[in-house]
Parts: sequence; C-alpha cells; structure tokens
Amino acid sequence: MYCFSLILSYSRYKAIAFSLSIDGQAIYEAIENLFNNLEGTTVELLIDNPKALVDKHEKEKEPQYNRNALLLAAHLGTELNACMPYRARTKGKVERPFNYIEEHFIKGNSFENMNHLNQSAKAFIDKWNNKIHTTTKRIPSQMYLEEKQSLLPLPKNLYSFKYNEPRKVSFDCLISVKGKKYSVPAKYADKNVKFRISYGYLLCVYYDGEIIATHDLTKSSCDINRIEEHYNSVSYNMNKSIPQVKRLMTSKFLNGKRYLDESAKVLQQPSYHARKILALTDLYSEDKIDKILSYCLDKNIYHIDDIKATIKDKYFDIIFTDENIDIPKENLVRSLDYYDEGGLYEK
Repeated sequence: MYCFSLILSYSRYKAIAFSLSIDGQAIYEAIENLFNNLEGTTVELLIDNPKALVDKHEKEKEPQYNRNALLLAAHLGTELNACMPYRARTKGKVERPFNYIEEHFIKGNSFENMNHLNQSAKAFIDKWNNKIHTTTKRIPSQMYLEEKQSLLPLPKNLYSFKYNEPRKVSFDCLISVKGKKYSVPAKYADKNVKFRISYGYLLCVYYDGEIIATHDLTKSSCDINRIEEHYNSVSYNMNKSIPQVKRLMTSKFLNGKRYLDESAKVLQQPSYHARKILALTDLYSEDKIDKILSYCLDKNIYHIDDIKATIKDKYFDIIFTDENIDIPKENLVRSLDYYDEGGLYEK
C-alpha cells in the first residue's frame, strides 16, 4: 500500500490519497486528483525522484525527466523541480508528514477496504488542516484561503484519460477486464466504453468521458461482478401473479404458450423463468425475444440462465439468419471474360 501527498508550500495545506499501485499511471493520476482536491495547480511542483517521473538525476547535474511526466506537467501548467539527490533538507517539508500519517492515522486503525481507507484519510487530513502548524503558527485551512487566489486554474480534461482502454459492453451489460466481468448500467448495453484501473484497486468505466460505473477490485472475488442498481431500468414492472405472467407470455410471443407448456414438464417454477424472459423485453424487441425462444425450445433450453447464455453466444446467429437477409437470386456470378486480356491494362 502506498500513500501520495501534495502540500502547498505557503499554507502547508495538504491532500493525500492511498493506492495499491505505484506505477506511472497511479502517480500521474494521484498528482491530478490531489491538485483537483486543492482546486488549482501551482507554478512549481517539487517532487522526489521516482522512476515514473525522473529518468536520471545525478548530483550537481540537470535532472532528466520522464517524457510522460513532462507531458503531464505541461498539461497541468506546472514545472517539475526534482529534489537534489542525497539532500534530505530539501525534502523534509514533504517527507515529515508521512511519519505523522503513519503514527497518528495508520497505526491502531483498521479499514474495511481501500474506499474506506481513502474516505477515512480525507476526514483525517481535514482535521489536520485545521490544526495550528508548528512552523507557521497558523491554521493551514485559513492560510489556504489566501493562497488559493494565486493557484492556477485546473485543465478541463484529465491527462490520465489517455490511459483508458476500450471495451464493448455485452448485451447483458457486462465488460471483461483481466478475466473477470463487471456490470455497467443497462442503458449502455452494446455500446463502446472505456475503462482504467485507478490506484490499483478501483475499476472506473467511462462513456463519452463521463464515469458511469466503478467496481472495487479488492471485493471482486467472483468471475461475474454485478451491481443490482445497474439493472433497475430493466426490472420489469408487472403484476407478479402467475395468471398475469402467463397472459403476457402468450400475448407477447408467438412461442409463449409453447414455452409455458414445455417448460412446465422440466422446471419446478416455470412462471419464475417466464417472468425473467418478460424482463428481457426492456433490452430486446419482442420479435427478437420470440426468435430466441423458438431457437431455445428447439434445443430444449428452458432455464433463464441458459437462455441468457444462448443470447450471449448465439444472438447474431439466431437473429440474423439467411431468411432475414435480402440476397438477390440472380446475377450472382460475374463473367471473368473482361479480365482475359488484362481488363483496362494493356499487355
């Protein structure tokens, strides 16, 4: 576990964030997020010498910054200033608070997960910012109001967005990341989204630059991870009575009665599965559900989970069959006589 900290030089106003990763992406994101917490950027950013930011820095020589670090600095409108190697005095202002955080926040406390840790850290740092600083003899939060007037405006977009990876949302509202599946709100089914893993533990999913879903990867022990709220818009609002379910099945689908008759022979509660099939009409048109039902019945597939698996694996094969494609019956063969002498090209 790693802690990132950003401290304003004049006011000593602080912002911190905890991460399970310390790679370049996590560091760039931390710098951006902490500046966002401070509601502005600074002319200069004094940093240590992590490899994600500094390629090489020898004593008494000009530091060589990582290209991405320079691009991030340009994006934020700040200039990097790497601490002199082996000179602890330069970094004291930055490093001392980590000892305080460890002694007064980490030790003796327990946290349910990373989200809980970061929420607790924010509350801790807010209290710390309202205590008199031993050097300035003033309260950092009050001095921050003075310093805030000199901060540079934040850029409109996040530099870390360049690391977002594309994904296609499945018809059952899931995306696949590192061998596991995670849900997004149902209205994004079959759409292209992007994702990134924030601080090594938080999966963030975006559509058109807006965040639409988050998943805590430290909690995702299952292969498929669903958030029930993502499916609220497709929860079928209907009477749960069995007679009503049967009436809707037979009125909406040509294969509805056949499904009810055949499923009653193999399922203990066919009405339950029928109700789930009706709920699928919020994602698919009734005629498409009917084609899927016809296919499943021919294959003796009745359980709703198996029907959903069929939709996932066979949807296009079922819906876009040969009889649905208007292919001309004539002139399908073209004579090659034109090419006998080379066509437009002379020998």
